[in-house]
Amino acid sequence: MAELRPALATLTAPYRWLVSLTIAGRVVRVSTGGPVTITGNDGEVYTFTGGLGDVGFERALDLWVANPSPRSLSLEMLLGFDLAQMVARGAAIFAARGELAQWYEGQPWESRRVVLRGLVQEPAFGALGEVFAFALVEDPGDDLALVPRSSWVVETGATWEETGTLGPDPGIVGSFYPLIIGAPGQAVGVGTTSTSLSDEIPATPALLVRRDASGGTAVANHWILICGGTSKATSVKVYNATNDSKTFTQTAFVNVNDALGQPVTYVQPDSTSNSPVEGDQLFAIWDPATGGGLQNPYGTGTLRGAGDVIRWALDKSSLRVDNSRLSELKILNSYHIDTYINGPVSPWSWLLAEVLPLLPVTVGTGPDGLFVVPWLARALSVSQSMEDLEEGRNCTRQGAVVYTSTSEVYNDLTIRFAPNIDSGSFALHQTLNGETWTSTDPNTSPGLWCRRSASIFGKRSMSLEASVIYDPATAGAVLTDMARRHSHPRREIIYRLPRTLDWLRPGDVITLTDADLHLSSVVGLVGSIAYAEDDLTAQIVLFEPLVFAA
Repeated sequence: MAELRPALATLTAPYRWLVSLTIAGRVVRVSTGGPVTITGNDGEVYTFTGGLGDVGFERALDLWVANPSPRSLSLEMLLGFDLAQMVARGAAIFAARGELAQWYEGQPWESRRVVLRGLVQEPAFGALGEVFAFALVEDPGDDLALVPRSSWVVETGATWEETGTLGPDPGIVGSFYPLIIGAPGQAVGVGTTSTSLSDEIPATPALLVRRDASGGTAVANHWILICGGTSKATSVKVYNATNDSKTFTQTAFVNVNDALGQPVTYVQPDSTSNSPVEGDQLFAIWDPATGGGLQNPYGTGTLRGAGDVIRWALDKSSLRVDNSRLSELKILNSYHIDTYINGPVSPWSWLLAEVLPLLPVTVGTGPDGLFVVPWLARALSVSQSMEDLEEGRNCTRQGAVVYTSTSEVYNDLTIRFAPNIDSGSFALHQTLNGETWTSTDPNTSPGLWCRRSASIFGKRSMSLEASVIYDPATAGAVLTDMARRHSHPRREIIYRLPRTLDWLRPGDVITLTDADLHLSSVVGLVGSIAYAEDDLTAQIVLFEPLVFAA
């Protein structure tokens, strides 16, 4: 498949829309314009009949939406066979699949750009010779994968054996092995929460998969599972919430397989006096300085940077992902994700629920699938511009400047983070607002954008909870991004662009010059693109200049 960034400005030939369907066991190929034959690089020939109706396709990017809605396009065509007869014979047309592609005449088959691939829904047909109408629908977020495996669970006789008095604590039977991401547990600033904890909180389950029911305290007979998979951490603290005096730190990790051959990591008590008994509530506290759970498959050390965590989840999903844009995510690795997954969940659903809402990203879909765009308002600069747009030279304004609604303007922002798995509450919080800083409240900071926003719109509060963050610097960065995003409305302007700029895509950074609007090389983003026969229409998004200030 063609990359998203071909030098399309060099393609002067007309383009066509191609629809390929697999329906009732037959392949149907129809194009706009007349019949056409396309040859692939391997010599294979693809023949399309003409007669495809108008295709009004638009690629859009909503900066505030993390989960893209299913994309749908209604199409009509004439089929060269009797579909009604095939249905009468039992053909299941509701299982039909298809793709919509953009192809420049004279280019090989592999250079087409697939812009939509999905299921045929709501098919409507009649007798031979009548129009076949349908909607081609792609749900970019329909993830059928699960992590971790459903077999990552404590089951006596299945994953863990019971021999004599040795076996799993009955209280943890049925519990899932925690999948550890990052190194959750450090909560700098929370202070002393028990006789054995200082700036630490219980963060992940620790499962007593082997204990001595007779009451013996031998260290070898007590296995405390701290994660599914193999951890390369060098230290972990096991907190005994039932008997605080039995809390200990262990540096010796044991990597074994359970009875089903699944890798796990466990530790043993550091002494017989700290051996837990049946019914004890155990939790693990990890430290980024000594390592955490999953290893980073894209670098070294623990998988913790938000960009790499997103990439990992996308790789684990069943989604059609635009791999050409994954490298853009590395800018997010300064945000640290520390958490655990406790039971099978769709990787994409987990990202949507726990990670993406906290980050300055948005999700879009394009020719090569779903992508996550780091739009980072604070990092936008002229040097990042993909194209310099200038009214009258390479773009033409199509309407007035429109400000977005003020219904989502907020200037008093609070984030609660560092979840305590034992108490069920968040241990830390930070607030960013427009009020004057006071040394008596170390958790509240003033923000320039918030102050200006409050002077215009009044105090407008928003609170969010972050169950995947323990790092105070990451929590502060999230607040800063939220303030940039929500403290002021944004401007949106529609421009018509020549087809030579067809390579632009939603989320691209551009500069805009429009003398009539007193704009000179103002940095903005491409919000959406709609295609016409000879040109395209783009929505340009501009942020208030103040939010770029340090």
